[in-house]
Amino acid sequence: THTATIDGGGQGPALELFRAPSQIVGLVFENGAENETTVPFGAGIRATSESHTVLDGVRIADNEGSGLYASRSDFVIFDGEIESNAAAQGGGVRLEDSVLELQGSTVSLNLASSQGAGIFADGGAILSYFSSIESNITSGSGGGLAVYDTIVVINGGFVADNLAGTTGGGAWIFTGFGDVFDNNAALLVSTNADWGSGSSDNVPNDVDVMGGVFAFGD
Repeated sequence: THTATIDGGGQGPALELFRAPSQIVGLVFENGAENETTVPFGAGIRATSESHTVLDGVRIADNEGSGLYASRSDFVIFDGEIESNAAAQGGGVRLEDSVLELQGSTVSLNLASSQGAGIFADGGAILSYFSSIESNITSGSGGGLAVYDTIVVINGGFVADNLAGTTGGGAWIFTGFGDVFDNNAALLVSTNADWGSGSSDNVPNDVDVMGGVFAFGD
């Protein structure tokens, strides 16, 4: 049950955090907007400069820009919903050198005109436990996820029914430099996760890896 709604009024992020340790429970963040001049990334919740945030039962939806944006920050999300947001990269979530942990949460129905409709990440890590990344659509690569030099661990849950216009319907993984033992590497490890099949399959493929490492487990 959501207790209140924070409306961005289409004028900027619904919530902005700066070096702020926070715990937020049961709120909705909607109708935020990015601005190319003042706020280029982050329409729902924007966190920068080592913000540490726990979201519990929070919904981030219907924002014109990334629903959640983190730069050099970290989020832990329990039972959250990030859906129906739209941006060029990272319609649902955009991460820059940040860590996102999903616990029983959903990232769905987000759009990206370029990459990573569900989640876009450049550096850091994504940890998804019994969560769903599904029904996200991009015109480019990475319908569910598009990551550069990022560690991704998926345990349980779904990565399904995502659509990419070029490649990596489920996930697009890219390593620019280095290997998995340094700080400039991409790694995707998936265990006990459902990547869809039949009508719920990712299109055009589940995963496209360019220079990184991908491992499936039971």
